[in-house]
Amino acid sequence: MTEGVHLLKNGISPYEGDLFHETPLHLLVYSWLVLLKQPLLDLVFILVDACTCLFLQTLAANYTNQAVIFCFRSYFILLVNFFHSGVKGETEQKEVCRRLARNNAD
Repeated sequence: MTEGVHLLKNGISPYEGDLFHETPLHLLVYSWLVLLKQPLLDLVFILVDACTCLFLQTLAANYTNQAVIFCFRSYFILLVNFFHSGVKGETEQKEVCRRLARNNAD
């Protein structure tokens, strides 16, 4: 980060060579962040890391809950279909599964 800002301040393109690989928007943000004093800069990076952590935790929790609910519903439908296999015909089994799937989706 600091290398790219240093090159830009000295009139050298930071994208020449393999030193800096960030987008121009990141370079602009970094050039502003470098102006902050070190403790404040550390705090900014800690806050960004904490926000990223919370975002990923929320995303993973939502994905996991949806996956568990989907698997449970699918397993339940298969069990109902299995237990009704000797009692009802195939078309009636499919209708029961469709009704269960619609009820679980609501």
